Amino acid sequence: MEKILTIIMLIIFIASIGWTIYLKWPQFRVFKEVGVFIKKYPNHPTYKTFLVSLATNLGTGNLVGVTTGIIMGGPGVIIWMWIFGFFSSALSYIENVYAVKYQEKIGDEYRGGACYYILKGLNNPILSIIFAVFLLLTNTIFFPPIQVNTILSAIAKIFPFNKYIIGLLLIIFLLTIVFKGTKKIVDVTNKIVPVMTITFMTTIIFLMIMNYHTFIDSIIIIFNSAFNIKSMGIGLIINAISVGIRRSLFSHEAGLGTMPSVTGMSEAPTPDIQGYFGMLGVYVDTLIMCTITGIFIVQMQMDYSKYDGADLLIEIFVKNFGNIGLLIGVIFLFIFAFSSLLGQYYLGESNAMLFTKFFKRKNNLFVLLYRLVFTIGISLGIVLNMNETIELVDIGLLILGLFNLIILFMLEKSKNACQNKK
Repeated sequence: MEKILTIIMLIIFIASIGWTIYLKWPQFRVFKEVGVFIKKYPNHPTYKTFLVSLATNLGTGNLVGVTTGIIMGGPGVIIWMWIFGFFSSALSYIENVYAVKYQEKIGDEYRGGACYYILKGLNNPILSIIFAVFLLLTNTIFFPPIQVNTILSAIAKIFPFNKYIIGLLLIIFLLTIVFKGTKKIVDVTNKIVPVMTITFMTTIIFLMIMNYHTFIDSIIIIFNSAFNIKSMGIGLIINAISVGIRRSLFSHEAGLGTMPSVTGMSEAPTPDIQGYFGMLGVYVDTLIMCTITGIFIVQMQMDYSKYDGADLLIEIFVKNFGNIGLLIGVIFLFIFAFSSLLGQYYLGESNAMLFTKFFKRKNNLFVLLYRLVFTIGISLGIVLNMNETIELVDIGLLILGLFNLIILFMLEKSKNACQNKK
């Protein structure tokens, strides 16, 4: 399984480089395009869409994703997260462009995503349904358990109650929000994400400055771990590349076809600008948040072998702030993981509604069924350990990454074929 994952991740990496070249390096146009849009539309609803997508990504991918990446692949993982994050942002651009291009209005909200651009762009309902099933499984069974496991691990550090009781309370609290509809999710994430992101980054940067004497050494360690074949060995370097790509992909989800389910609700004036906002999300998520977190962890000079993931980050806060650090670490982990759960729920519900196009049933039936499967998925996070939830994440990455990559190539080929006919 590990070898298969490594091969698949390398294929996705190479494909992201190919898309970057094909799209003429859109990474260097992001800030210009977004800046022009902000000046022209200072209060456009597109910003809310951006925050929801950011909320989905700014969670365990940035915290536990980075810590487990360093534990499994060494500090060099950070470099490969940077490199893959930069190139894979091109995948985010193209999938978000198609999400807006083929979106449609259901009720009083826009809906879109990979399933919609497969259905309308390729005119292939069967392929659309298959991908919708994979997305539903990813946003219920494959990804949410690690968020729940992170939350429970964090809470258990302060409240040593039975994890099943804590898990049950978490499920009730989560479902109370999602049962109020997607607009409630948007409102909650709009309030949580900006404040927590700024607070987290400020705290981490403060600690990095306080430990400035280890900063240069940490950078050297990171680069040696990523590139020094002589000291690390080719096997460890390949492992660092594979783990780095996986953790980066889990963090920003560019090219998986998951984020388009959020951006498909955008009211962006053009598909292109949504594509650039998608790329901006990858930059904030991986090139900023994951970078700061990763360097900070290496600065602390901890023995990674003693930890599983979330416990490493909490221990670092305790090391720097004493007992109050325990509370700080738990709060960060809880809020980021919880906001990710809300975002993942929204992703799945958008795709659940797609089935109303093929089966003569009301939206409420499919939403109810989806909520049932989602509840099962978050329940898995209670009974599984961290390593088992990471394995589920990797399975989801493998399936969606390959599938969506093929779809994007098919869409672009179909578009070019139509242009040639004209």
